[in-house]
Amino acid sequence: MKKRLIISNVIVVFISLMALLVTVCFVTNNLNDKQNRNEIFNYLNIACNVFDGENFSETEKTLTMNNNQLRITIIDKEGNIVIDNFTAQNENHLSRPEIQHLGEVYYRYSDTLKLDMAYVAREDDGYYVRVAIPRDDLSSFISTIISLGSISLIVILFIASSIIYLLSKNIYSPIVRELNKTRALIGEQEEIKGNDIEQISDDIMLINSSLREKIATIELENEKVDFILNHIQHGLVVIDSDGDIEMINDFAAKIFSFDISQILGKNYLYLSTDKAISNSIENVLKNKKGEAFDLSKEGKTYLLTIDPINEKWISNLNKYALVMLIVDVTSKREIETLKSEFFANASHELKSPLTSIIGYQQLISEGIITEKDEILDAVKNTIREARRMNSLIVEMLDLSRLELKEKKELKNIDIVSKVEDILKENSLLIDEKKLNIVREYSPCTLLINEGDVEKLLSNLITNAIKYNNENGKIVLNITNEHFKISDTGIGIPQDDLEKIFKRFYRVDKNKSKELGGTGLGLSIVKHVCKNYGFEIKVTSKLGQGSTFEIIFNNDK
Repeated sequence: MKKRLIISNVIVVFISLMALLVTVCFVTNNLNDKQNRNEIFNYLNIACNVFDGENFSETEKTLTMNNNQLRITIIDKEGNIVIDNFTAQNENHLSRPEIQHLGEVYYRYSDTLKLDMAYVAREDDGYYVRVAIPRDDLSSFISTIISLGSISLIVILFIASSIIYLLSKNIYSPIVRELNKTRALIGEQEEIKGNDIEQISDDIMLINSSLREKIATIELENEKVDFILNHIQHGLVVIDSDGDIEMINDFAAKIFSFDISQILGKNYLYLSTDKAISNSIENVLKNKKGEAFDLSKEGKTYLLTIDPINEKWISNLNKYALVMLIVDVTSKREIETLKSEFFANASHELKSPLTSIIGYQQLISEGIITEKDEILDAVKNTIREARRMNSLIVEMLDLSRLELKEKKELKNIDIVSKVEDILKENSLLIDEKKLNIVREYSPCTLLINEGDVEKLLSNLITNAIKYNNENGKIVLNITNEHFKISDTGIGIPQDDLEKIFKRFYRVDKNKSKELGGTGLGLSIVKHVCKNYGFEIKVTSKLGQGSTFEIIFNNDK
């Protein structure tokens, strides 16, 4: 058994050393090829920078001044050599691989120089400029490595064999001693004697069987605790007063990107590099007062609550520790942010028309404008701004109702009929802009709330009308699978396509306000689609128009 152990260890050492030797030769060869490539490209760049289409001799002298092994060849478009600093066969060079594939390095044997060369070429000023350098010969270097490696291999194998033999003589006594201690723990009084490894293996299996039975109950209890801890949707970390992690559940381990086995028993500094966490843990350990703060990680927000606890239930030592509870509050924080942004944007959007209304009325009431035409103009502007504010409030309420996902009455709505009704409502503006409406209709009926489908279609159609050019065209394509509307209007920049469904976002604010836009129409469209499981697609080119497609997904 000892001989088998020695031989197996020697074989492992031999294979490892051989692998190391092969790796060194392979890496050395690759590094040499990389160095050759860098060197030849540097020479090619210099040659192309010097060559101007006429100075053949000057280019040759410049490149070969400091390297007499460098070969520079300039070839015309017919494949004839114009200049070559080495004697070369006067044959057509267009078939050479480096000419066929410009910019790629090729290694081949040169009949002219009787050497392995690296070639690369580039087209410059109507000629092919080719550079070649000798490929470094590594055979002697690698032979030296193999010779020295082989000698080292023999020496190391001899030393390793001797060490393994010496260690194996005394390896069994400690094993037997520890096995006897283990047998005593499980109630076996008879001691193991001998140093045969097969006998020791049988004894280990016997001890293992006895240990399994004795720890089965403990494992069962631990599994119950682990199941509870790992199935709660909160992270839990327990740290003792020395700062070592005593317990961590799966939820917390995933947040910090650890396997539980990797982090248990380690200092809390291994848990995260975030200063806020380490500082808070340190403060709680020191001051015995709880702390709480938000942690942003990988696009999510977690509330970390760190409180001191008594550690009697963890160990026999009466010392203080702390527990960290981690709760995912991403949705809550996003809602808070959205509410804050919504109210800020809403107040800003309402403030603009309200300020205009007050301004126009002050001009009238304070007698600053007295002419009838000026007063009428101010009144018209006041009414326009009031209508814009009214539209803004109505659409804000519509958007709020859509976000609440209230239960609504659903009907089978004829989409074609609904689209025609919306076109009639906008007929004056259509006629005013002389728009060509192209109808591509197939029967389409949707089970949907009438108000929701009207908001969806009306926003898309009125946008296509308002933002279209005079004498433009609108194509309406309706099938039982989708509603598609294309226009020849001002279009949307590519950078804005992902933003157009945000609240109060406008591509052209001045144009939108001029046409009475609120910046909420497409946001309403998005929420209607979201509530009914529709898919919305947008394509657009600035100055050429836009296409919106609503895919109904009737199977949902």
